Amino acid sequence: MKRLSVNPLSHVAPTIWDELLTGGIPNSKASALQIIQQNLITADQKTFYPLTVKVLMSLGYNAIEGNHGDTSNRVDAFIKDASYSIPIEIKSPTEVLNINIKSVQQAVENKVILLSRQFYPTTLETSSLAIGYLYPEERSGVYELIDDVKYTYGFNIGIITLHDLIVALWERDFEATVFNKSRITNLKGKYI
Repeated sequence: MKRLSVNPLSHVAPTIWDELLTGGIPNSKASALQIIQQNLITADQKTFYPLTVKVLMSLGYNAIEGNHGDTSNRVDAFIKDASYSIPIEIKSPTEVLNINIKSVQQAVENKVILLSRQFYPTTLETSSLAIGYLYPEERSGVYELIDDVKYTYGFNIGIITLHDLIVALWERDFEATVFNKSRITNLKGKYI
């Protein structure tokens, strides 16, 4: 008797997965993630930024895009929270392929602005994030800068790829893995 292969997404109503996998939904996690990564390589700001916010929202965060054009608040996005709001610097692959020093510098500036202007409540220990397409090269100086920021200013800079957020979403939606939202709240360095 021939076994039928079941698409793990066949039971899901239209969701973020329909946007991420526009050409049809493959049967395996590896295939799905490969297709998504290939589709994202050409994404510009107009595509990558809102998609990043949608993925964060799908993971259960109250994520919003920043006010583009507001020179007093140049944060790309926020995770709003009653106590632990997180500013987010987003870099699309058409801007820079790897999260870089400038991404981290902007995340530092975002944190300073949020702490001083208090758009949303946060704490010193709450992360400021840089989200991009690929992690920095080990020798880029990014990881050292993140350590220096923690030592000097006392706050955490976290870096995450959109791919890793999508993996967490996949694992939550299709592998019954519980996603711990607090992992990002105090993230320092690379999301692992």
